[in-house]
Amino acid sequence: MESSDASPSRPCFAINPLTFKYKVLYFFNLCGRACFLKFLPVFYRQLGMSSFQTGLLVAIRLLVRLLSAPVWGVLADRTGRYKVVLIVILIGSTLSFSSLAGVLVVHEMDVDSAGNYSNIMANIRWNMDLGTSGSMEEFYNATSAFSVYKHWHSKSGIFGGNTMLMMSHAKTSVTPEQNTGENANDTLQGASYKSHTTSTHMEPSETNESKNNGINPRLTSHQIFALCLIAVVTGEFFLGSFFPLMDNACINSVGVDGFGKQRMFSPLGFGTGAFIAGLAMDQTRGVHYFYHPSHAPHPEPPNFMTAIVMFFGISVIMTVLMCGFQFKMEKKSSMVWQPVKAVLRKPAVICGLLVCLIVGIVSSVIFAFILWFAQDLHGTQLLLGLTETVMSFTATFFYPLVTKLHKKIGVGGLMASSLLGLAGVLIILSFLNNPWLILIAMALYGFVFAVMKTSPVIFAKTYSPPEATATMQGIVSGVQLGLGMAMGGVIGGVFYHPYGARVLFRGTAVLAGIGFIPLGIMYMCSRSDQYTVLVDAASPSVNDPNNYEKIP
Repeated sequence: MESSDASPSRPCFAINPLTFKYKVLYFFNLCGRACFLKFLPVFYRQLGMSSFQTGLLVAIRLLVRLLSAPVWGVLADRTGRYKVVLIVILIGSTLSFSSLAGVLVVHEMDVDSAGNYSNIMANIRWNMDLGTSGSMEEFYNATSAFSVYKHWHSKSGIFGGNTMLMMSHAKTSVTPEQNTGENANDTLQGASYKSHTTSTHMEPSETNESKNNGINPRLTSHQIFALCLIAVVTGEFFLGSFFPLMDNACINSVGVDGFGKQRMFSPLGFGTGAFIAGLAMDQTRGVHYFYHPSHAPHPEPPNFMTAIVMFFGISVIMTVLMCGFQFKMEKKSSMVWQPVKAVLRKPAVICGLLVCLIVGIVSSVIFAFILWFAQDLHGTQLLLGLTETVMSFTATFFYPLVTKLHKKIGVGGLMASSLLGLAGVLIILSFLNNPWLILIAMALYGFVFAVMKTSPVIFAKTYSPPEATATMQGIVSGVQLGLGMAMGGVIGGVFYHPYGARVLFRGTAVLAGIGFIPLGIMYMCSRSDQYTVLVDAASPSVNDPNNYEKIP
């Protein structure tokens, strides 16, 4: 077993070389995630998905964490090979999420095949002339390519008089070959095929290319949704367990006191990656890496291929760095679930998990709907970007202070600070009318973010059996960051539009207050527990039974 990383052998620019790996991995992991995964909801919209499909993908991704984190935790505990498990996680998540680039390329080909708007409308009119059932709008929205083409052209005036002209002539017997004169631009130039949506028969002159020219896309909206679902579920199954394993390895190595100094680099990487990726996507509008369309939409949408390339590149760098780092090896354990089950039966642990669930729900409401609220207050795009930046960099500053705070108030005090801080942020937001004042609330949320990310790690470490530390970290993380955040997204989505952001924020603040009930029960039960784990994980032998202290 390797020695503890808590005692540096030689300082290097005031950075402990033995803990440098944690700083690098935390920074680059969040930087890579922020480059693409942060923008997934907007990415889904560009693919033509509905709000229901987008919300479903977001919720499913979060729920996958509830399963994946404990599974990989058990594997790490049974093998003791954290490094190998983390490398497999990085490779699997990188390949899974990067596969969405293929969906994007095929979708762009479908949009390009659709041609310009007038050609599409002429083709739709021709099909309606032949007796196609359904309205023109229903036919137009039959493919995701058409709906996205409509979305990006709606501000250019294309859906104006031309649309009404097409509708007024929709029942005339005019085919593209017969349409000449003023409406010549409304025809499909050089079309050599005849299409009828009520029949699957293809005319002899119809080619595969014409089949994809706006009428039969390579990928329908349902197929795109299915492919995204597979990629997201697979990717999150791997990536969702990265932080529980990294947190466990880090806190076992440096102890609670040094944990915040390593974890502070994660929000720093997130803020940096989100800013650079957003700027890069805007600056590379119109740039095509793998496919060069003949009909580019105007204005060009954000270039998500740039974000995917950045995510892939940073993930590859992380994987290479991981291969060169050494991690503290824990003892292999053949008995994992039995001690975990015994711990999960304790009332204090059950109440602690309930507090983590409430924290996940409340924080998800802020995280998911703060930008909507800023837009409702007529906030600028600059403001939307600054909200994330302010939160990330204030959290970076507060992470080291949280571990010092833990010495004075304990893990229960940190959980109470999370609930109190979340309730305070929500109440402040509910009374704001000036969108720029949101930045003040987000600065406070930066402190709360650092506390609510640190407290579940320390909670899991405090109550974890020595032979199942990674498993316990996975369970706690799955409850708060998986189930809790998924429930928060669903609750917020249900109540936001009918009742507004202010009612949603105040109601969620009440839920945070309710969290003090299980927290109080947890405190009383923990005092009656016979044993508790010393949280000085910097000890060379974490699995030593002497690391337990009996409470009189």
